[in-house]
Amino acid sequence: HKDMSDYIEFGLTLMKNLELFFKQADALVKNKLMSSILEEKIEFDGQKYRTPKFKEGFQYIYNNIKELEVLEIKKGDELSNISPFVPLTLPFSNSFYQNLTDIYNLKELLYNEGIADYRGLTLIKSKGSSDLVLPQGH
Repeated sequence: HKDMSDYIEFGLTLMKNLELFFKQADALVKNKLMSSILEEKIEFDGQKYRTPKFKEGFQYIYNNIKELEVLEIKKGDELSNISPFVPLTLPFSNSFYQNLTDIYNLKELLYNEGIADYRGLTLIKSKGSSDLVLPQGH
């Protein structure tokens, strides 16, 4: 299997910006986002939603987000440049790699939909952000 650091790095970006991506996405993109993250469809029993089960790759990023963010901040570098020094223990199942690949493929979809730039970063920042990519009012 190839080096997965780019895939994990984008998964981290996706997770940090999921709300913004979801708000801007049409039904097709929302469906692809949800199916890349969740193992099963969300079920509502009339009173509450069943707690969803994450897919392996997304679960890994979710469980390790604090450590991954610390690495990003501490090194100020791309995850791919620091991965040889980081003890990332990755599960090696085929479904894990497939899920990370599916998540990474969302990068192109989000770019083509005008929701993210070519790096997978949101084009519209949250209200509290001062580094807007688009002029204010758009």
